[in-house]
Amino acid sequence: MENNTIKCPFCLKESQRGVHVCTGCMATALYGVYPGWYTFVIIVLSFGLSVLIGMSTGMAGATISLPIIAAVGFIAGKVIFCDNVVFRRKM
Repeated sequence: MENNTIKCPFCLKESQRGVHVCTGCMATALYGVYPGWYTFVIIVLSFGLSVLIGMSTGMAGATISLPIIAAVGFIAGKVIFCDNVVFRRKM
């Protein structure tokens, strides 16, 4: 059975999945958001793998591989975190 409700961490009100604003506290609901640590890992891995590729093929390989590695990482992130829901509230 699929759970079609989300709970706001600020006011603990449950809403149907797909809402853009919590009706309890007016927090914005964002879907498919990457966690901050995932972005950091992708950037570090992209640079690290780019350096390794650059050292093995010459520096031309490094400039080409960096955007490709980063794009693959962020596309994979969209698939991995597609069900992730984050609430943000203005102070």
